[in-house]
Amino acid sequence: MNINKTQELEGELLFPKKDFGNRSEVRNRLLADLLSRTIYMEKAGTGIKRVKNACKANNNTVNFDFTDAFWVKIYSNKVKVGEKVGEKLTNNQQLIIKYISIDKTISAKKLSEKIGISDRKIEENIKKLKKLNILERIGSARSGYWQIINNNDN
Repeated sequence: MNINKTQELEGELLFPKKDFGNRSEVRNRLLADLLSRTIYMEKAGTGIKRVKNACKANNNTVNFDFTDAFWVKIYSNKVKVGEKVGEKLTNNQQLIIKYISIDKTISAKKLSEKIGISDRKIEENIKKLKKLNILERIGSARSGYWQIINNNDN
């Protein structure tokens, strides 16, 4: 299954285009000060670099376009999973495989939190992935780990 999603976001540019990504300008000082004291704001002025770095780390493409504002376009990487077994996998199943490839000891509870579906739905999807010989559990439920057997995402 190929997934290629584009997300567009718009924001007004407060300084010359040549300074984009190198200069930070606070839009609302009171709000910025308030948020900087909470867990909801990490570092002021690092957003553009963080978006670029996150996209690069995930093999995604990001483009910034400019008019009187700036536009961020993020192109997700293509995912090809399940083609070899002849059955298309759901987006949730692809996400399960993605998170397991990152952390082979991840729990169903953590997968549920990351993907945003119930523990029961995670278990159902894992059962299907096992049946398709894409996923295997090595060891016990408590101390074991996941092994991806058939992952065709090259």
